[in-house]
Amino acid sequence: LNITEDRFLENVFAVLKYDAHHNLQKLRQPVDKDRWSTEPAVVNAFYHPNKNDI
Repeated sequence: LNITEDRFLENVFAVLKYDAHHNLQKLRQPVDKDRWSTEPAVVNAFYHPNKNDI
């Protein structure tokens, strides 16, 4: 992932591309049930619109 100071839009696209690639790598892999989207000590409900999940 290459980020440049003076190229905001290209940086946004690079991050989106990196994130999409990372998610595609996880596709059809076993689920790591020890991986959390937040720290376990956080006591709150979060809505994930992409997952339609609370």
